[in-house]
This record gives sequence, C-alpha cells and structure tokens, in this order.
Amino acid sequence: MKKTNKKTVNLKVVLTILIVILLVMVSFFGIYTKKNGTYSNIIKDYNFAMELEGARQVVLKPDESTEKVTKDSDGNVVENATDDEIKEKGYTTEDTPVNSEEVLNKENFDESKKIIAKRLEDYKFDEYQIKEDTDNGTIILELAENDDTDTVLSVINQQGKFEIKDSESKEVLMDNSMIKESKVLYNNTTSGTSVYLDIVFNKEGKQKLEQISKDYATNKEETSSENTENSTEDTSKTQKEISMEIDGQTMLTTSFDQPVTNGELQLTVGSSSKDSDSLKKNIQQAKSTATVLSSGKMPVKYTADTNKYIKENISDKEIKIVAIATIIAIALVSILLIIKYKLKGFLTAILSIGFIAVSLLIIRYTNVYISIAGLIGIITIAIINYLLQFSILKNENKSEEEKVSIWKIYAKFLFTILPIFIISLVFSFATSVLLNSFGMVVFWGILITFLYNIIFTNNILKN
Repeated sequence: MKKTNKKTVNLKVVLTILIVILLVMVSFFGIYTKKNGTYSNIIKDYNFAMELEGARQVVLKPDESTEKVTKDSDGNVVENATDDEIKEKGYTTEDTPVNSEEVLNKENFDESKKIIAKRLEDYKFDEYQIKEDTDNGTIILELAENDDTDTVLSVINQQGKFEIKDSESKEVLMDNSMIKESKVLYNNTTSGTSVYLDIVFNKEGKQKLEQISKDYATNKEETSSENTENSTEDTSKTQKEISMEIDGQTMLTTSFDQPVTNGELQLTVGSSSKDSDSLKKNIQQAKSTATVLSSGKMPVKYTADTNKYIKENISDKEIKIVAIATIIAIALVSILLIIKYKLKGFLTAILSIGFIAVSLLIIRYTNVYISIAGLIGIITIAIINYLLQFSILKNENKSEEEKVSIWKIYAKFLFTILPIFIISLVFSFATSVLLNSFGMVVFWGILITFLYNIIFTNNILKN
C-alpha cells in the first residue's frame, strides 16, 4: 500500500513538473511554425498600452494652402480646362483656399474629430487620445505605436471625398452622401486569392447607380452583312464612361456591361495572388479605402503639422528591475513553502509558476491593454493565488478529523476577496486605460485563480 502511494506521489510530481514546463514554454516563449521559409509565433502578442509601448503623436491642422480654380463668366467652376480654352472662352483663374472660411467652424471641426475616431476604431485602435482646439481646428492625436500605426495615420489624414463623374464633362453623378458602407471581400481560386473593395450604396445611391449603369452601358451598333462585307470602317459607337475619384485621384474609369441593380460596386484590388506579401498589400489597400469611404468625408481638409514618437513612461531597464524583483519574490515564497510543507510545498510552488504562465497566456487573448496599472494587477492576482493555495495547503496538512470541505475554503476565500472582485468588475468598464487595464487583469485573474486551483492544485495536493 505504501509502495503504491509512493508511486502515485512520484507520478504526481513528474506530471506536475511536465505540465508546468509545457505551460511556461508556451506562455513565455510561444509556439513557432514555419511558413514561407520563415518562423513565426502563432501565440498572440500582448496588447501593451502607450505608457509601456510608446506612442505616436500627430498634430493635424486645417490646410491653409490654396489651389488654382478656373471659373467661367457666371462664376461656375470649370474643371480640367486647357490654356487655349481659358483664353478662347474668357475663363478666369484664381487662387482659392482649400478650406473656405465657411468650412472653418466648430461644427465641422467636431465632425472631423468624430470621423477620425471612427477610422481608428475600424482599425481596432482602442487606445488613443484626441484633443481638439475648437478655435482653430487643430487636432492632437496620440495612439499606440505598433506595426499598423503608419498605415492608420495615412488613412485618418485623408479627407475621403468620393465622386463618380462623367469622364468627359466632369459632371458629378454620385458622392459620399450616397454611400451606405464599404467593406473588403475575398475570393479563393486556383490562381490565388482575389481581393475586392465592395461599395454598398443607400437607397438613393442604389437608384442612381442603376440609372448610371444604363446610361453608360457598353453598346455597339449593329451593322448589316452588306455593310460588313463592303466596309472595313470601325462601326463602334462612341462610348460614354464614368470615372470614380477619391480625393481627386482617379481610381477607376469604366462603362457598364449590364445594369447594376443590387446597389453595389465591386472593384478588384491588385491581381489574384498566392504570395502572402502581395496579398497583404492588396488587403491593406482595400482596407484603407474601405475605412475612408465608410467613415465619410471630413468637412475640413487637414495636413499633418507634426508627426513624432513619444517615449514610453517606463523604460525597458525599469521593467527588467520589476521583473527581477518579482522573480526573487516568487523564489523566496517558493523556498518558504518547501521548508514548511516539504513535498507538498514544492508542488505548490511549481503550481504557482504554472498559474502565472496560464494567466499571462489567457491575457494575450483578451482585449486587455497591459499598462503600469495592468502590471500591478498581475502582481495582485499572483498574491491572491498564493493566498488561496496557502489555504488549500494548510487544510491538506491537517488531520482527517480537522479537515474541512474544499468547497468551504473556496467559498470563504471568495467572500474575503469579494470587494476586490467587485472593484475589478467596475474598473473593467472604465474608459480610462489605467483603470480598465487593472480591472480587466484582476477580473480575469480571479476567475483563472479559482478554475486553475480546482483543476490542478486541489487534485495534486490530495493525500
């Protein structure tokens, strides 16, 4: 009987160590797979707050530049007029501000700010700060520094003026007011993945697009067989075309093969590809355009006056000091556990390290932004876990007559930390990054504490 117990204990020790080693390896080092000749970690990265990752600060100011505008005798704007036309028809050319005085007002400044915020949210930038000077329209934007920052900044600075025009007369046929939404679509074929920009129009836009697609339809004149035999003259009818422009840049010039009745335009972005880099580029381009169109046209045209990196509030050196201090604290607690409780203390110490690894791994897959307050939250849940494990360990070391139900221990402990749990829950809904970071870390940490100890600690420490 004793031999069997000894074997069981040894098996528990080995199994516990192996599980913890696996959890630590995955949590701290990741899982790497080879793709396209390079190794990449399939474990999600942490979301670090600006105070730990650094931030990008951009100052946007209303564009004060001017542009040359050609007008006829009635004061109407004439686009793409040649020098000869200007002289012949008596057109006048004058420098006109990009932003007229009528545009530069508080209402338009506020609207532009809202559009910028929407574009950031479309790119899943949850942590950012926008400050606005309502007097002159200056917008100060701070957002987390990561791989998408430059792409996002190029998008938010676009005015997003969408127009479908008659290619010849330059008459505006459709504009931003007719767009309902814009999204990115994909289609997998044998030749690779194709990326599409799908523009969905509202009720008015749907009707207008259907009419345009009829007016600008591809059409060739029918000719008699006699004419065909006796003539080599090109009988194609002169084709009317439309051009689609975003901020004055032509994205597409085309006619229509058939009427468009579903209220959608699907534009191919790039060419079908199996290459991951090419595909990523196409998706990025489509995503940027879709974000700009969906958020709407900014009433004020802005230019980037300042674009600079803001250093994180806490340096890598300071983080290392905190990490070393934490490791030393864990080591000291582990030594005390081993001295007082021998084998069970050793197992508890190992399980505590496993708990930290599990917690950090799960935090990666939540929407938690790790800030300084978040780091304090991680230390907090580590302490909470130690206190619960001490309670379990103390109970397991008692005689069978003195032991209480493990569920009573959990219930008593939950009642003890209930105020902390409630605070963390409230903080989880806070708009402040500091409060939200602490609240989310502690909230998830407490849930993990109970689940982890029910599954592992309680079973491993049983006699």
